[in-house]
Amino acid sequence: GKWTILLNAAPGNDTLRYYIAQAALAEGDADSAVPLFEQVAADAASVFSGKARWYLFLAHLKRGDRAAMQALHLEDDAVYGERARAILEALEP
Repeated sequence: GKWTILLNAAPGNDTLRYYIAQAALAEGDADSAVPLFEQVAADAASVFSGKARWYLFLAHLKRGDRAAMQALHLEDDAVYGERARAILEALEP
């Protein structure tokens, strides 16, 4: 779509990358969202880094990838920790 064209023109644009990932996840396309969220989450300078980690967690949840969810260690996050712990506990057999 037009947003991907814009991202190709400005590949370092974390805002565009974050919102394209959000749109993909909202459309149920977690597989497309994951690499975009990973890139934003890895950019400590991005204002979207923390949110990207949370939505990456949710994208992994949608994919059923519990190991990837746990690898993010979000349960210790000051903002998202409580929600992450609740989700992980609900998934325990």
